[in-house]
Amino acid sequence: MNPEERKARLDKMVAYLTSKGLTDKPFNVSATVKVKPESLEKVLKAAEKEVEETRKEPGNTYYQICQSLADPCTFYAFEAWPNVKAFVDHGLSDHHQEFAELLDTCLDGLPSFNFCVGLYNGQPEKTQDKGHKEENC
Repeated sequence: MNPEERKARLDKMVAYLTSKGLTDKPFNVSATVKVKPESLEKVLKAAEKEVEETRKEPGNTYYQICQSLADPCTFYAFEAWPNVKAFVDHGLSDHHQEFAELLDTCLDGLPSFNFCVGLYNGQPEKTQDKGHKEENC
């Protein structure tokens, strides 16, 4: 995928989020990508940098890339953004463009993206069943 195609995909995501009324509201993103086995080490190294740099972004609420235990070539990204602008700023950032460009050469199939909103916007209260230690719950 070239930069213009990536920008068109980002524009499509923004249009979707806007249609759901999330322009100025928090939302979450999950992405799934599968990479070719011969690209695994390259992707692992690049993912570390992507996470590190994204977490520095002023608009980022949460960002993590996880590797599947069942299939080491499958990765899941979990993201939280306070609004669409922060998401777009991330998508257009130099470090993300560099990561996306690398991924484009390593993908084994198309990535998938899911958008969602939290049902509970606060810190859950800790509850503990009487008679049980917390670590056993």
